[in-house]
Amino acid sequence: MFYPSRTDTVHILLWERMGSGRTQNDKTCDGDVDLHKHITYDKGMLSTQELQEIGIYNWSDISNDFKESDILLGNGFSINITEKPNQTSKFRYPSIFDKFISNCPPEYRSIFPAFKTTNFEKIMQRLEGGLFINRLFGYDEDKIKEAINTLRSGLITTINSIHPSAEDIYWASLESIASQIRFFRNIYTINYELFLYHIIMLMKDEKDKNDLNRRKPGYQNLWQYSDCFWGPYDDEFNCFVSAQDPRNYRFVYYLHGALFLFSTSSIELKIMRKDRHIELIELIRSNINKGNLPLFVCEGENYKKKAEINNSYYLKHAYFNLNNRLADKLTIYGCSLSDQDLHIIEAIDKENLKLAISIHIAEKDTVTLQNEKRRVENKFRKSDLRFYDSTTLFKF
Repeated sequence: MFYPSRTDTVHILLWERMGSGRTQNDKTCDGDVDLHKHITYDKGMLSTQELQEIGIYNWSDISNDFKESDILLGNGFSINITEKPNQTSKFRYPSIFDKFISNCPPEYRSIFPAFKTTNFEKIMQRLEGGLFINRLFGYDEDKIKEAINTLRSGLITTINSIHPSAEDIYWASLESIASQIRFFRNIYTINYELFLYHIIMLMKDEKDKNDLNRRKPGYQNLWQYSDCFWGPYDDEFNCFVSAQDPRNYRFVYYLHGALFLFSTSSIELKIMRKDRHIELIELIRSNINKGNLPLFVCEGENYKKKAEINNSYYLKHAYFNLNNRLADKLTIYGCSLSDQDLHIIEAIDKENLKLAISIHIAEKDTVTLQNEKRRVENKFRKSDLRFYDSTTLFKF
C-alpha cells in the first residue's frame, strides 16, 4: 500500500474504478466511479497510533497512573492560555524579545539580537560567561554588568507590559483550568505571570460556593490551595509564613518568583488585590514604577539560579519542597527542561518516581520527537518516565 510522505503537503489525484481495463483518460460509464479527489496530508501531523509507537501517549491513556500527582508548570502553560487562532501568544520567547528590544536603550538594540537567540536565559548565560572572562583577565566589567542589569530589568518590565489586564483575559479558559487542575495535588511553577494567581482565586471562590452546600446530599469537599502568603502586613501586601497545616491545604510554589512577589531586606511579600475593583496588574506596575522590582530568578547559569534562590527565604522554601516532595508521582507540563533548568531537574529526579512529561508535537516528525525524548531521558536517569502529547492534558 502506498503512503504519501509526511515531509510535504501531498496532492493526490485519486481515480477509483469498478471494473477493469479503464485508464484515466477513459470516460466514466456504468460500474465506474470517478473520484476526482483532492486529498491533503498536513505536514508532520502524526496520528495517535504513530505517536504511541514511539512512546508518546494521550494524557487519558496514562492519567490513572498519575492521579493525585503533583504538577510542574512551565512557559507552555502561559502560552496556551493566551494563544488564539491566527494570533501568536505574546508569551512566546520571540514576542517577548521583540517587545523588549523595542523598549530597551538604543545602544543595546543591536547588541542583544547579535546573540542570535530570543531566549533571555541563554543571552544571560553568555553575558555571565563574558563577565567571568573579563574578571579573569582584569578587563573592565562595567559594560557587561550594565548589559546584564538591562536584560534582567527589561525582562521583568516587558512581561509586565505585555500581560493582559483583567478585561482582556479569557476568563472562561481560566475557569476551565481551575476545575481541571484539581486533579493534581501540589502545584509548582517556573512562570512569572498572573494566570495561576487568578486560577487559585477562582478555585477559592469555587470552594467557598461549594461549602455553602455542605449539608446537602452529594456534597464533595474541595481542597483549599495556599501559597503560604497569608500573614498580614499592610493594606497592600501579605507576607510569607511557612507554617501551614498540610492536612488542610494543598500548596502552590513559585519556584522562580513572580510578578506579584516582592522582597525587602528582611521579608518577602505578595501584592494583594483586596479590592476586587482594583486591577492587579496596575498595582504591580505602580510598584515597578516606584523602583520596586518583583522577586525574579532569570540568571543564565544554573549555579547562579541556585545562588539567587538561596538568597531568598521564600524561594529557598519553595525549592526545598520540590526537592523533598513526599509524593511518588509528578506531572510536568510545558517545560523546556533545558540546561538552564538543571537545578529543577536535579531536585525532581529520584529513584521510584513516576514522571509524566509533556511533549509539544506540532509538526515534528518521528525522528525529531524521538530525539526530543532521548534528550529528556538523558536528563532524568533515575525516574520512571512516561511521555504524553501536551495538547491532550488541559482544555484551554
